[in-house]
Amino acid sequence: MLTLLLMLLTGGVTNTVSEPVPAATFATDSQQASSPVLVQEPIASTPIITANIEATSPEFSQFPSQVQLKLTGTKVPLTKSSEALPGNIMAVAFFNFSTPAWENVELFNPFPVGLEELDLQEQILVLPEGMSFGENIAPWLDSQVAIAFQSPSDLVLETVDLDDPVGFITVFESSISIIMPSSDDSLLDDFLTELLDNHSRAPERISYGGYEILAWQIEEPTSTFPKIDIFGELGNATAIANIDGNLVLASNPVPIKAMIDARAEAGNLLSSKEFLRVLMHPQWSNSITTTYGDYGEFVRIAEVLFPDSDEFEAEFPFDYEDIKTGLESAAKEYSKFDGYFWIAKDGMYAQSRSYYANPSPSRAYLNDANGILAKLPGRSLVSISSRNFKQQWQWLDEQTELYPTYGFMLDFLREATPEILGLDLEEDLIAWMDGEYAAVLFPSNQGLGQALDLDLGIGFLLETSDRLAATRTLNKLTDFALTASDGNIQIAQRQIGGKTFTSWEVPEPENAQLLTSAFAYGWLDDNTIAVATGKSQLFAFSPEPDPAIVDTQLFQDAIANMPQPNLGYFFMNLDGLVDFTLTTISPEFLTLAPPEAIQLLNALQSMTLVYSSTAEHIQADFYLGLEPIEK
Repeated sequence: MLTLLLMLLTGGVTNTVSEPVPAATFATDSQQASSPVLVQEPIASTPIITANIEATSPEFSQFPSQVQLKLTGTKVPLTKSSEALPGNIMAVAFFNFSTPAWENVELFNPFPVGLEELDLQEQILVLPEGMSFGENIAPWLDSQVAIAFQSPSDLVLETVDLDDPVGFITVFESSISIIMPSSDDSLLDDFLTELLDNHSRAPERISYGGYEILAWQIEEPTSTFPKIDIFGELGNATAIANIDGNLVLASNPVPIKAMIDARAEAGNLLSSKEFLRVLMHPQWSNSITTTYGDYGEFVRIAEVLFPDSDEFEAEFPFDYEDIKTGLESAAKEYSKFDGYFWIAKDGMYAQSRSYYANPSPSRAYLNDANGILAKLPGRSLVSISSRNFKQQWQWLDEQTELYPTYGFMLDFLREATPEILGLDLEEDLIAWMDGEYAAVLFPSNQGLGQALDLDLGIGFLLETSDRLAATRTLNKLTDFALTASDGNIQIAQRQIGGKTFTSWEVPEPENAQLLTSAFAYGWLDDNTIAVATGKSQLFAFSPEPDPAIVDTQLFQDAIANMPQPNLGYFFMNLDGLVDFTLTTISPEFLTLAPPEAIQLLNALQSMTLVYSSTAEHIQADFYLGLEPIEK
């Protein structure tokens, strides 16, 4: 119910007019680098805070050099809801429904009705008779509504039986709250007064930690789906409190009490140096959603939610020990995380960061895995590129001690490879894969794709420093194929683009007198081998692609805002995939689908996923390229 409310609030952003967003000014002070000191400065009508932070602190080294060198005067919008949150919060998601953050959404809306006309809040949110979202909530509701997840406090644990699987749900519900910040505290007070005057039930008033909590116990609620009874008007249980100009809502008083206690112990979220990284992120103000959390706090909740109990194991027959082990391992590796999602004029962006518990220059990835892109065909529909698969495999193997699930996956591959390919996975294959590598999917009406009636080709490029070992592996693979096929495969040497390639040729399904190439491989240069599902596909790589994927405008646009250097790209040519699907696989869709669906499909351009690593954090960036929809 709480999540639905957040979706509801963010669904009608154009209905709300907020006051100017407060800003923060960060000043450096190397003598007070251990923790930020926030000082309220009355500048005009906009609150400003000053944070004393060492400019060269590792936490801020990922920001542009001008920010590192001079943080003083850097203004960053504050979020009032963070004042209600404790500094040791397990996780929080902020939902920004200010107009600037949402102004680009309508560029990609194919429907004639915009978000404003939908007016979802009035249709779904249940308020006492005579009250409405537009008149009673919108005037005071500020941006950055938050949903908070707290690690279980003693107040929560005292109310549940940890040996009872039902306690799982109880602990979870008692750890969630919503924070609705106010841009005008007097209007929030007026709302609470009117809510009490018009409510169908009288609440229990609870004084706790200097605040008053209003709680409504559950009665026989009337089913009103899809309406949301967040204020308990129809009999649902709820609790609310005004905490420093923030309306805090929960399913019962316990999360609110726990929040008050945690703030008293750890300060509010603005006292956290790590959270200030979020406020300083260049996309904080533009992001529709922002997340922040603490890996260590997740370990605590896992210990509570997954107790060592035979009864619990019988009720939840998944391997929850793996979950606990994984979280404990993650907490040793990483300290905090944050994430951002925003919509720009060219599409949708998302970014997540996990900060190392022990930052080190050795963690920075400095080698760009992009040289191989010049060897990939521009007509590729999907491409994956990276470097040093041998090292990546070793890293995965090391992680099996921390994450047992990885071990099952790797062991399966080790056992299956000899059966399928006649090769030892690590000795025959991975041992020489120490350079850049790539895999691509592209249109092709020949080779294995033709035989399977797919009209698609698959290609692999692998760079190696040990050509001799790679050649031995390919020869061993060919011998295995000849034996396993009982002579149905013929080996031929073919000239493609001036280079010699080995082709495995098999009888065509409809005419056994004709042979078709189902698999082919050969060297593009001294250290790059190309493997494809047929000799015809190798024309995409030899003598060289024209154009190469890196030279296409679509790919350049897709990676324009991606971090450099990085660990490689996962790229999808959505424009080409949609066209291929509609013309080759499902042409009838064009006549059956509503026009809005066709418009959405035509708006799709590309999708990109990139991983990168600095000395302080590992980062994932996602981009969905879109063209504005004409109406």
